Amino acid sequence: MLSPQTVRCPKHGYYYQPERANGCVKCLEEPAIEPGAASGPSSSRFSPIKGLIWLLVLGGLGWGGYQFFLAMGEKGGEMFAEVVEVESRIDPEVVRGPLQQLENLIYADEIDPYSQGARIQRATMVLYSAVTTRTSQLVGAHHGNAIVGFGGTAARSEGVGYSTIDMDHVRREWEAVRAKVFHEAAWFKTAGR
Repeated sequence: MLSPQTVRCPKHGYYYQPERANGCVKCLEEPAIEPGAASGPSSSRFSPIKGLIWLLVLGGLGWGGYQFFLAMGEKGGEMFAEVVEVESRIDPEVVRGPLQQLENLIYADEIDPYSQGARIQRATMVLYSAVTTRTSQLVGAHHGNAIVGFGGTAARSEGVGYSTIDMDHVRREWEAVRAKVFHEAAWFKTAGR
């Protein structure tokens, strides 16, 4: 028969007397827990529920990250295609008429020294209109801006009525723009022809 001072260990089920021992035989065999060490449910032991939660979180982040990079890859491809399209040059045959009219003014033997820049600028606006209507929107806007910019340069290169236009400078500027905007054509004019 058990003594009235005997209690049953709730953890192991063994009986012990609290005035003689601090726990049952099994409790006394276990190493003592140091102060400050974690115990209970927040211990460092693996918990299947915690593991499942982490897998779901990391899986969600992984799937979300995959979707993000997939979307960015598609967007990057579109941006690259736009850059390639914009940087492509134009076939000069598409706008041959307005292009030849502009070149006739740029490479003319006889020029009006006080209004040639304004005439060239008007011709660039006609060429700009042809480029923007006969090419894709991206190419037309990009290269059309270069053409209009050249027209402004030509107009500014003549003074305000007292200095003549420097056609050598205008021709060099045009040839740089033409090389950037158009594919080479045998009928392009140069200073010598």
